[in-house]
Amino acid sequence: KGLQWLLEAFAKAAHAVPAALLVLLGDGAQRPKLEALAQRLSLRPNHIRFAGRVPVSEVPLWLRASDIFALVSPSEGFSCALAEAMAAGLPSVVSAIPANSQLIDQEVHGVPVPAGDVPAIADAFVRLLRDAPLRLRMGQAARRRVLENFSTPRIVSRYETLFHEVLKDPNPPAPQQGG
Repeated sequence: KGLQWLLEAFAKAAHAVPAALLVLLGDGAQRPKLEALAQRLSLRPNHIRFAGRVPVSEVPLWLRASDIFALVSPSEGFSCALAEAMAAGLPSVVSAIPANSQLIDQEVHGVPVPAGDVPAIADAFVRLLRDAPLRLRMGQAARRRVLENFSTPRIVSRYETLFHEVLKDPNPPAPQQGG
């Protein structure tokens, strides 16, 4: 997931924006190594928090408490975590890989950066942390994109169309009215 790059970049960003706080949700075998790296990078508890595993129902609360979402991994499929962050209205710093590019347009929904480019990741953090109107504009655009393209009604409609095409039903049902 590029977490070493994330911590290294955030350490640089925290020097420029001392009030910045990085929160990592989730747990796993890498946690001790990441905690040691955070120590080596002089990231103090006021700059980084390893929240560990949280119930799925609490993830939206963490997202709403955030200003930026980051996904800097070198490879991904369609990222549900990124889509959830966008739905919460967050701008994102993402690695410029095909899977992220299908969701994030540069300077519209977030800031794509080359995978592994720690200075570029840090610069993107600093820029977004220092510019609240930019964060708001990108976050609103991100939310619109997810709702327009990946909301449940939109996905259901796409599946229905696909099934009708596959089954070659000459008389597809009329769209249902909301209720």
